[in-house]
Amino acid sequence: MSYHAIENLVEDAVHLLERSDLSVAEQRKIIFNIYQFQNRFDTSYTVLRCFPYLEKIGFIKKLPIDQHPDYKKNPDYFKNLEDSDWLLSDVNNEEADVVFQEDGYFFPEYGSEAWKRLLAAGQWKEAPEEVAHISIPQLIAEMIDLSEKQGNKQLMHNFYLAFVNAYLEADIGTEEGLSKDFEQWVNNPDLIRLHELLSQHDLLKFKKKETDFEVPRLSDELSGLIDPDERAKVSMLMDPKKSVEKIYASYLKEKKAAVELPQHIAMISTMVKEKMEISSWIFLEEMVEQPLDKYKWVWYKDLSDGVRTSRLFTEICLEVNLSSIFAIQYVQHGLLLEWQEKSLSTNLEDAQFKTNPFELIDNDDVEKNLNFLGLWVLPLKSSGKRIATSTEHFLQYLDAVGTGYFDRINKEFPKPFFAKPFNSYIKIFESMEPISDFLLFNDLYSISEIFIHNLIHQGKEKEALKIYDTMEGRLTDRFRENIPWYKNEFLPFIKAIKAGKKPALPGLFKKD
Repeated sequence: MSYHAIENLVEDAVHLLERSDLSVAEQRKIIFNIYQFQNRFDTSYTVLRCFPYLEKIGFIKKLPIDQHPDYKKNPDYFKNLEDSDWLLSDVNNEEADVVFQEDGYFFPEYGSEAWKRLLAAGQWKEAPEEVAHISIPQLIAEMIDLSEKQGNKQLMHNFYLAFVNAYLEADIGTEEGLSKDFEQWVNNPDLIRLHELLSQHDLLKFKKKETDFEVPRLSDELSGLIDPDERAKVSMLMDPKKSVEKIYASYLKEKKAAVELPQHIAMISTMVKEKMEISSWIFLEEMVEQPLDKYKWVWYKDLSDGVRTSRLFTEICLEVNLSSIFAIQYVQHGLLLEWQEKSLSTNLEDAQFKTNPFELIDNDDVEKNLNFLGLWVLPLKSSGKRIATSTEHFLQYLDAVGTGYFDRINKEFPKPFFAKPFNSYIKIFESMEPISDFLLFNDLYSISEIFIHNLIHQGKEKEALKIYDTMEGRLTDRFRENIPWYKNEFLPFIKAIKAGKKPALPGLFKKD
């Protein structure tokens, strides 16, 4: 959030009060709290922007420094102020607040230690009332109401944007009465009033070009939140369409779901293990990533084409944060392992092929269950029965895929793959049209490696190095310097070929 925006908002607020019919004492009270709000941010000293009005209502004074209560007893202190814009309200107390000073004058403000001392000495009769602190939610609500009375819609939006951004960026929080517990929010009349104003005036619906504040989006702010209390608080601050009662009902539902979540995860784990065992998959491992709440289960099965054995892996992932489950299949291909001079392993990093098997399914019903990331949506906040039903449907579609990915690879590799010239693959990746063909490899780097290896073992070194030259012409210096695969796999492979050797196929392209 721009702190210049806060400075300008506070100045606008002071002028708003100047035009109001509130009593002078009420104006002073609100202005004191407005500057207290500003002081929570890394802003400049701006009180003097509105000095004539503030002096008129007794909020600030311009006094010669020799009128400071400590001037006579501490003359040395006041002789050494040239390098500072500030002096202590109480010279004998280093913990005392400070007062702005300039050109032989100091500017004490209502509510400061200097004000208290001057008041006690009878030198500030214009503002005798005790300072009254206003909670930030109440302050913002009052300023929005005052802006509405004066017909200033932009200020209404800006006050609310300042408040919401301050909360989202943790500039205000529990110390300002904004409890961590949402239960206390729904019993806070000031926060309820703010939600009413949000709903009544749609205070977050504002064009970015019309304000200096960020205009946050509810969906963006909720996307990274898991905790039911935090989600409910953001909804109360940002969702004008839902009543506090509906937000609270959703909150209670999410709290209940959070309590039941471990049981639901255990149920999902049991279901996927049982289903995969029935389908003759061999269980490999289970992993849990914290604090992301990501669960993984991995199985494999060995498949033979009569000549070589390949290994197909299925990894099922549960993303609790995204309320989603999805699968990834990997293949360690027998022929490519032979070219790489490797054996079958249980390391997924040794797989040459990888895909989301649901991309192989052409079914409208499947599409309806996927989110924008292509992940199967699980209703984790619903009943165990609904979660079980959704999980079962997911597993049924996955089971129907079976070994289809491996079969498709074997259909395309190796003969059909090499039947196309290397340049035809370049054209596919350079085309602006969507790729309709099934591609074994989603990058030219791996394709070039495999073509070069195949040509070298056919004794066609010249053609192989021509492909290398083509690839080098497409690479940037940044790629060469920052991609480990280029240094660790591709270059040693090419150097060996140039040295007259027929090296094993190196590892295929990976960005990291």
